[in-house]
Amino acid sequence: MTREEIAKLDEDEVETMLEELMEEMCEADPMPGETPVYHMGSWYFCTDNGIEILPDTREDEDGNQVPYRVVSGLNDREFYAMKPICDKYDIDETFFEGLWDDDGTVTMTVEDIRRQFESEKDWQAVRVLEALAAGIAAGTLPYRSLREFSEQLGRVRLDYGELYFWEEGQYLSLHEVIGEEGETFDTADDISLEEWLYIALHTEEYRVPYDDPGSVLTRDCA
Repeated sequence: MTREEIAKLDEDEVETMLEELMEEMCEADPMPGETPVYHMGSWYFCTDNGIEILPDTREDEDGNQVPYRVVSGLNDREFYAMKPICDKYDIDETFFEGLWDDDGTVTMTVEDIRRQFESEKDWQAVRVLEALAAGIAAGTLPYRSLREFSEQLGRVRLDYGELYFWEEGQYLSLHEVIGEEGETFDTADDISLEEWLYIALHTEEYRVPYDDPGSVLTRDCA
């Protein structure tokens, strides 16, 4: 059904169709190995229990609304680039523990990170840091910066096919948070019931991709 066809329905018809679709969503079996999340306007949503929504921004410490940085686990190419490095240096996602910024990446300089490791007398971490920094600078490691390396290292044990966001020093499942904290779709004042009906009929148009989840924040919306 197109938007033009939906526009010809009266309010009761729209509400009845939405109610039926919500019931179907609640009865649908989840897709094995995946927990899809969708995005429309300024909302993430999932469809396990009808349509539940969550704003796509959060308030930072200065009171500003900032987008969630949503990621998935490493894809195969990223994982098999990272795994031999982790094995060689015996490191995992905790290597930069305590040094992350609010978005789960490390923007500190190599010198500042080295001083932090030295203050903890972690000489093995200092040696690994220097080897990583040298490899990135020389182009022998497939990362453009230490920040990019830290971001992918932080995702090394996340599941590809699940979406996460960083909060209070850890990655949380976006799907689970929507299920626990989300509200019903009709609380979104900026999206009409007619538009929700179209969305419910065409959910795959709004699916958040795993390889570039941030792209949904800039794509055009009807």
